[in-house]
Amino acid sequence: MRLLHTRHQVFKSFEGDSVPPYAILSHTWGSEEVTYQDAIAMIQRRNEDRDAAHEKKGFLKINLTCNQANYDGLEWVWIDTCNIDKTSSSELSEAINSMFQWYRRAAICYVYLEDINYEELEPSEGVVRQRVEVLRKARWFYRGWTLQELLASERIYFFGAAPENDQWLFIGSKESESKYLETITGIDRSVLDDPDLLPTVSVARRMSWAARRQTTRSEDIAYCLLGVFQVNMPLLYGEGANAFIRLQEEIIKNTEDESLFAWVQTEESQLNDGILATHPRAFIQSSKIVPYASKLEPYAMTNRGLRIEARTIPIDGLSIFCVLHCRYEDSYESSVAIPLQMDPSTGRYRRLRNKTLDGIRYDMATNASFASVKTIYIHKWAFFPKRKIRFCYLRECPQAQGFNFEAAIARNIEQDKSTKNAPGKSTIPWSMQHRALIASTADNGYFSALRFSRKGPSDHWSNIDSFIALLALPNKLEERQYFGARPGVFLTALPQAPDRSDLQLPLETGFKRITSCKSTLDVEDGTIIANLSKENKFGEDSFALDILFEPSMKQEDPAQAPPEVRIFDPQDDDITVRPILRAFGI
Repeated sequence: MRLLHTRHQVFKSFEGDSVPPYAILSHTWGSEEVTYQDAIAMIQRRNEDRDAAHEKKGFLKINLTCNQANYDGLEWVWIDTCNIDKTSSSELSEAINSMFQWYRRAAICYVYLEDINYEELEPSEGVVRQRVEVLRKARWFYRGWTLQELLASERIYFFGAAPENDQWLFIGSKESESKYLETITGIDRSVLDDPDLLPTVSVARRMSWAARRQTTRSEDIAYCLLGVFQVNMPLLYGEGANAFIRLQEEIIKNTEDESLFAWVQTEESQLNDGILATHPRAFIQSSKIVPYASKLEPYAMTNRGLRIEARTIPIDGLSIFCVLHCRYEDSYESSVAIPLQMDPSTGRYRRLRNKTLDGIRYDMATNASFASVKTIYIHKWAFFPKRKIRFCYLRECPQAQGFNFEAAIARNIEQDKSTKNAPGKSTIPWSMQHRALIASTADNGYFSALRFSRKGPSDHWSNIDSFIALLALPNKLEERQYFGARPGVFLTALPQAPDRSDLQLPLETGFKRITSCKSTLDVEDGTIIANLSKENKFGEDSFALDILFEPSMKQEDPAQAPPEVRIFDPQDDDITVRPILRAFGI
């Protein structure tokens, strides 16, 4: 450890137990900070050109730190700007991995809040709000590196700048300002008072303390948290968000705390379908989450992703809730659960987009009728690029019976959701060449309508010569929750139209005459049957639509007509297919 002498301002390195008592500086960097090379040059030219060596503003900060330490009876100081040779990658890596302990072992930590207006601070003990509002303006509370410096240092003195900026003015100590620090940072006062309690705080809560903090380099938002989680790892500048992924992998090796997975989607993670977050900001809602003991097998990270034995509750199809062994600290009734969806091509799960954390009642999560315990694999960090896929296609069509696929349109479900089911005008056509709806993997689901028709003998139209297949194709969990809709196909007959010459006839013309929708439809020589299923080819999921024809064997009794089909949740008894029809302008 390299220290700077407070009076002679020379560097000396110490090893192990030989390190003397020292003061340490915590501050925010400015544009003219003094590097190790600058400090060496100052020492070498001290007797030749001292004024030239002090041109940088950062030298004043060093002098004030040394003066204060000397006043407090300490001969040595450590300052991150000049005590580390940042041109040496090995020295920088060692320093960052050791920094939490260096602050922990310091006799005193000086926190310099250079952007605080000292005159605005109200000395009255009773005026809490004003003091908090003045202090929270300091950049120091929003920088990533200063979090561990606040947590690690047991004895802290806060200073502000004098109006002429050539001296420090004492604000208070960590002890005297603890209630303000707790309000501003969200860190428990008990942890501020006793840093040894830090390991007892949940992973999610510690992450939430960094949720609003920033670093100049993206990798540093991970590196500045090494000491907070008591882990070590090499520095790889240039790896970007992967640094935070590596941090979480190191945390996994040292804890069974499943609150690490209790985070929500943010702007940084909007393309991330993996189990690990890409930024502490994802934990902004997780400050009140605490873990509880698990009797299941411990989880581990593998080359297939996170392997975890967990209680799972089916949602629908390939989607499940994975119940974590954590809860909100004020709740003893529910466990936190995250929504997952299985990729049929790999058998692994990916995380569904969630903007809030779901709670599952504990009695339901432990009831074998609702939940089952199984081992699953979840993608570690899944950025799935936006690419075009065959979202839905017509697999079977009764062309042998004369029916032709004439036209199809689709509209994004999110459009209807954002306009509260108001009819929209923006539609996209199907590819008639591929008989498919070509969309993106990242798209929302769709409502779609396909039109079929046939001619009877001698080019006369049959009694029921035209019908529409109306599709509900929700692609995300929140769409199914919002609409109550599950994937499905529904048929309705269209009366004879006066003009059949244009095969791209707007489907809205037919929609206005729809009176009912059924999954089967009787024609004069048989029954049309519609089936919608999911299939996976080449690792991609798509909806497959089959329109089948069953010849008549006997005269059907009208009283035995198939019942009306609902595409909403059966619990919503007053809602039928009509809201979907209205979404198409009916």
